Amino acid sequence: MKIYRIAYLSIITTFLLLAAFSPVRAQSMSDYTFTPSSGTFLSLNGATVQRTVNDNLDEGYYPLAPIGFNFKYNDVVYTTVSASTNGWMSFGNLAATGILENTLTSGLSRPIAAPLWDDLAVNRTNGSVSYLTSGTAPNRRFTMQWINMKWKSSASTGVISFQVILYETTNAVQFVYRQETGALSCPNAENCSASIGLAATLTGSGNFLSLSDSGTNPTVSTTTETTDIGTRPAEGQTYTFTPSAPTCSPTPNLEKIAFVSLRDGNGEIYVMNTDGTNQINLTNNSADDSDSSFSADGSRIAFRSNRDGNFEIYVMNADGTNQIRLTNNSADDSVPSFSPDGNRIAFRSNRDGNQEIYVMNADGTSQTNLTNNSGFDNSPSFSADGSRIAFASTRDGNGEIYVMNVNGTNQTRLTNNSDSDSAPSFNADDSRIAFVSTRDSDNEIYVMNANGTNQTRLTNILGRDVEPSFSPDGNRIAFRSERDGIAQIYAMNADGTNQTRLSNFSGNDLYPSWGRQTNGTSCTPTPTPTPTPTPTPTPTPTMTPTPSPTPTPNTPPNAVNDVSSVNEDTTLNINAPGVLGNDTDGENNALTAVVQTSPARGKHD
Repeated sequence: MKIYRIAYLSIITTFLLLAAFSPVRAQSMSDYTFTPSSGTFLSLNGATVQRTVNDNLDEGYYPLAPIGFNFKYNDVVYTTVSASTNGWMSFGNLAATGILENTLTSGLSRPIAAPLWDDLAVNRTNGSVSYLTSGTAPNRRFTMQWINMKWKSSASTGVISFQVILYETTNAVQFVYRQETGALSCPNAENCSASIGLAATLTGSGNFLSLSDSGTNPTVSTTTETTDIGTRPAEGQTYTFTPSAPTCSPTPNLEKIAFVSLRDGNGEIYVMNTDGTNQINLTNNSADDSDSSFSADGSRIAFRSNRDGNFEIYVMNADGTNQIRLTNNSADDSVPSFSPDGNRIAFRSNRDGNQEIYVMNADGTSQTNLTNNSGFDNSPSFSADGSRIAFASTRDGNGEIYVMNVNGTNQTRLTNNSDSDSAPSFNADDSRIAFVSTRDSDNEIYVMNANGTNQTRLTNILGRDVEPSFSPDGNRIAFRSERDGIAQIYAMNADGTNQTRLSNFSGNDLYPSWGRQTNGTSCTPTPTPTPTPTPTPTPTPTMTPTPSPTPTPNTPPNAVNDVSSVNEDTTLNINAPGVLGNDTDGENNALTAVVQTSPARGKHD
């Protein structure tokens, strides 16, 4: 086994926005180490078999699949991927139209991973594309699997199967191959001419990694793409791309405050340092974006937007990239709040006729009504331990603060007075809840114990003080105040002292959300993998057509049964947002159902 270290150092522009969010240097494709090896192709057991969005097994593309953990690719965090029938997958974007013309240099739907990019097709008889997340944190693995692929699309039988495996923590990308029984043949005078490698979001030299061939020891280039690979990789051939460990330097403050600003004439999501400096527009479009909410690890921001016609819940990376819609219906969805582990999002929706608290997976699936009553339920906020959700409700005649279990059970009122209480926010250790109340004739910030006792006013000044958000350590609270005649972002100590204005623009600034830091006050380097990363299958000295070794705890997903017998054409799948419709053209004889959802309005009035 030989390890090639990519020598070419591409010239990349370091954006101030990325620098503002990360204590590490920006990563280029040349920072990946390439390792060829021999291993074992382990077919997935219990995988989700996908169905093409465009009902095509030739030039098809698949719905966004949830990775199941935060995967950092080329220094950007992604949570979803989309596969193409033509042997590649896109990070965070739909692999639209399938794109059969292989070009790592300038191809669309970037960034991408391409284990075998050519004019391929899923064999109708016994082929499939599926995915599976396996293992336990922090060593989970996501596998996208192509079984019995025809190369070219006009071929009569499947000749190759392959996988892309994404590894949590190391952020390694791995390709694994298996030869099928069909003989390689490129009919009708077609040439088998594939590309194998990775591509970044940007195009051109330095923004891709291309393998020279499909042998046991190919070289890799960031400047010259090989587009004429015509030989099947060997049985169990494995190619691993591992990013180098980032160079970390302690930073006194990794926290950010996300907020909404109308300074540009419409609502946009901004971020700033916790002292008010370095205010940056992340969304920058003509629609209204609002209700910003950081994930607990600070890597993502959920928000609402009407860019697609009505208010829906969206999510993006903390630097503004990879903006993805999660809900899709004619109602109003708003006020998203991440769970502490980042796997779920609570939000408000009126899709059932009145405002209710819903929860969904972080990829938009499994949208569930938790409150389901005739009152107006609003402003969900997860507890730091993830076991409860605080929210406001008018079910008893006026706005009060309630708390419930994350499954919607045990809904309990915490406040009880004739005025309006709203906008609850848990602190870092779940001992206290900040909220807004009009009990003293004006909107003021209050705090109480998590059981509703000891309700104490923190602000006391003419002008609305609303939308409290605790800092990660619970020592400070960001909030919006109109005390100076215009809505601006302020911060104060958790006891109400040292109230300080952070934003200062002529447009209203609203909805602050204090970003949680992941690793204290300095970054933690990604562990440097050994030459053969731990997750790589144990090499076998002699290749057999279908080996079935028992994987070690850190080997690829534990599976022994091949899903190649599953016919995609006869499978019912409910996978991702899209269009509900029946298959009528005979390409795939199944029903595809798609969950749709919709928009919402501000946090409270």
